[in-house]
Amino acid sequence: MRLPVLLLVLPAFLALLSCADSRQLKQQAPEVKFLIGFAGTPARVELDAAVSAAGCSLGDFLSVDAGIATAKCPAGVRLSTSTPGFTGLGVNLVAQDVHFTLSEDTQSAIAEPLTSQRRTSASAGTTTTGSATTNGFYTGPITGEPNDPLWAYQWAPRSIEAPKAWAQGINGRCVRVGVVDGYFGTLNPDIKNKFDTNVSKSFADISFETDPVGGVPHGQWVSGVIGAEANNGWSVMGVAYGSTLLGVQVFGSSSGAPFSTIVEGILYAAQRKDKGGAGADIINLSLGALGTKNADPGVEPGAGPIIGLLNKAFAFANKNGVLVVAAAGNNYFNLNTPGPFLSTPCEQANVLCVAANGPVGICPVCSSPTSDVDCAFPPGLDFQNANYSRLASYTNFGLTVDVTAPGGDIMLRGIRPCWGDDKVVTTGPVDVTNWVAGTSFSAPHVSALAALYIQKAAMDKGVLESELCSPGRTKTFISPGQVKRAILSGAVLPPGKVGDMKKLFGAGIINVPRTLGL
Repeated sequence: MRLPVLLLVLPAFLALLSCADSRQLKQQAPEVKFLIGFAGTPARVELDAAVSAAGCSLGDFLSVDAGIATAKCPAGVRLSTSTPGFTGLGVNLVAQDVHFTLSEDTQSAIAEPLTSQRRTSASAGTTTTGSATTNGFYTGPITGEPNDPLWAYQWAPRSIEAPKAWAQGINGRCVRVGVVDGYFGTLNPDIKNKFDTNVSKSFADISFETDPVGGVPHGQWVSGVIGAEANNGWSVMGVAYGSTLLGVQVFGSSSGAPFSTIVEGILYAAQRKDKGGAGADIINLSLGALGTKNADPGVEPGAGPIIGLLNKAFAFANKNGVLVVAAAGNNYFNLNTPGPFLSTPCEQANVLCVAANGPVGICPVCSSPTSDVDCAFPPGLDFQNANYSRLASYTNFGLTVDVTAPGGDIMLRGIRPCWGDDKVVTTGPVDVTNWVAGTSFSAPHVSALAALYIQKAAMDKGVLESELCSPGRTKTFISPGQVKRAILSGAVLPPGKVGDMKKLFGAGIINVPRTLGL
């Protein structure tokens, strides 16, 4: 079996359905969808003619720039690279559509309704400079404690020293971060103003900001880590609190989504605004799968064509100057192990792959033996003495990992009170705050760091207002390669033999001031 179901430890990663499941879906469906990858620039009419001759129809989606199209065929009809007419059009990849599914652990999220009374209990010790706002949210410096009430639980931004950047007004201002994910649900007041509603959209079966029954608001959790508002007296704050979020929903009312929908969402996020896209500078992918690279004897093709099509999508993003950041996955799999397995998109070209770390000793004394998060250590969490150098108990790891970032942990769940404090706190739908863990939440810390770096690069050149913040901007500001190199060079390896640590943490755990040169 080459695309197995992987029931993951945490609700932070997406796995492909098994072959048996995809075959069952195929039997139930009157049509089968295929993805077609091609080189060159064939005209739609030419591609349509070749597909029609095979008894199929060209789908609505066609990106000549990316070299990807979709087609629908009756059950029993298959397309392949040897389909007559394809060779002359440069078709070099054909894959039958498969479904991704979001695996979840129902105990991974601790929800706490945040009432209006709690909202108004903001800290009085905040020091800010100016009253800079963008689209109604704060984008100025923070030189003291922010007034967001659950900042007291946010060990993750502190562990990467993000406040040192905030004090200088570096918070991702005017940087556009695409969150290709789902679902998002009714947006928390802490992030509602952060989305560019002109381009945020759903490719799934429900509209953006719809709350399906029993769903997992994964997209909203991820978004809060990146860009929750700061100094608004509500919930938490994002590492890049000045950034603009672009919601690209590819999962809807169910936990499954076609691979073709995810590819379409990536290409939409990476396409420039003047060409009908979302105009992202960064794309966060807190999704992926662990599959086999090639076919096994006697079975259907492996993940090779799917990987190839994703490579085309990521090459398109890279060509457009968009950095793609992806979660490493939660299988506790050693990516250094020789064999046929590949963590996708983590191990693919033009992607920055992120593993997860968690804290040790963040809450020495809990307020109650039955409490999940109410730490009694005076006063609250022990940020100064906690150890942040532990690899999370679930994360994939290996030399193909680029960096490691805070993802939280559930290692002590059910063993120690206040185990929830080891997790990452973020926004949930409506007025809920959630504690979550997984590489899905380490990746957005890196996406946020990339946003800080891009803003600082514009500030250093004196073009923050004239270029990066220009309402008419249609291009990215610096190359994704430059951003990636800075993040890797700024990472810090935990103590130990360098070679051994790199096999676990990649270049190391991200560090904001080192990356920014502060």
